[in-house]
Amino acid sequence: MRKLIAASITGFILSTSAMANNQEIQKMNNDEAILTRQLNAIERIAESHGRFVVLRDKHLLGKQGIIKLGKTVNERVDVWSKKWMEILRPLATQGWTDTLESPVMQQKIDAQAADLESIAQVHAQWIAAIRGGARLAEKLPTHDVTEFQKAKLKGNPQVVFLDAYGQHVALLNSQFDYIRTTFQESEKALSVDLIAHLRNFSNRITDSLKLITAKKKLSFPELAAELQFLEKMLGTMEALMPIQGQLTHAYEQGQSLVTSNNLLESEAIVKKLETRIVSDFVPFENKPQYDQERVRQSKALARMQLNDLKNQLGNKVSAHGGRAQMLATFIKDQSRQGPLPACRGTGSERIQYDCSLFRAQVVPLLPRLTSLQEPLLEQLAKILKQVYQGPVADEERP
Repeated sequence: MRKLIAASITGFILSTSAMANNQEIQKMNNDEAILTRQLNAIERIAESHGRFVVLRDKHLLGKQGIIKLGKTVNERVDVWSKKWMEILRPLATQGWTDTLESPVMQQKIDAQAADLESIAQVHAQWIAAIRGGARLAEKLPTHDVTEFQKAKLKGNPQVVFLDAYGQHVALLNSQFDYIRTTFQESEKALSVDLIAHLRNFSNRITDSLKLITAKKKLSFPELAAELQFLEKMLGTMEALMPIQGQLTHAYEQGQSLVTSNNLLESEAIVKKLETRIVSDFVPFENKPQYDQERVRQSKALARMQLNDLKNQLGNKVSAHGGRAQMLATFIKDQSRQGPLPACRGTGSERIQYDCSLFRAQVVPLLPRLTSLQEPLLEQLAKILKQVYQGPVADEERP
């Protein structure tokens, strides 16, 4: 009887042990499957991140990236247009007496034609870079941010850190979204016919100057029509030049603001340019007294500047990890560079800033900028602007 009981107990123990072993083996298999899926996910993410880095550093920001190529085209078209003004204005004041009979004038015309072909090559590279980048950006995936939350293993503290990896995946997805949007918007805004407009513009001027040169010798009555065309062209350029100058100034101001991480004022410049590009050209569009080819070219140039500025700003926001992070960086940097050291001291530099406002509303929040919500950070950035205006009365603030 004792032997039977002992055998039963031994069998139970062995059975229980076997069940425990089976459960442990099953748990290990499950854990291994989870970790394998997680490892595969990490490999996929690492591969797509590598493609993103190449796309960002080469196709967006590189020497042959769309931002630098767009800026080059923009600047060279602006210089090329101004040179036409330098060529035509002296001719008009002299009654178009010089025209192409002067070797120097012919050299200037030839130089403009050669420069335009050089611009056309850069413009073609720019278009190719935008379209090629857009195709590559479309292939970037959107990863599952919950993959690592699902894969957390109970009772295995060594893999708990993978929960935080999901936050990095979410940030990576946002960067993928940004670069896709950047190339998509750039492709939509492409001025593919810009060079055609410029060539037509240049050819019409050159043809008219040639006709004037030929007809002046024979006193053809058609000479008046050619002179009228050139006067119209010159009048259009002179009318548009102040607007182009103002828009270019705003564009350059926006670039400086982006460089200094001034998000709110950069966004304000973008909105200003968007509004003015629509409104400023209305008085010239479909008006017979203005050359419409030149109007379209000028408007296309302004849009190129706007798109370039939007790309630069978007890249800055993405590099910081979002608007909130960029605002926090701006507030921290602006505080350290000016009012923070000045308001601590007793020197005359204190009068440059509203130290009372700075100490009351900015200083207490500086240690926890990264934890503040976007609306509060925007408010702080606006307060900091008031701090920089100096200790003025509230009713004097803009």
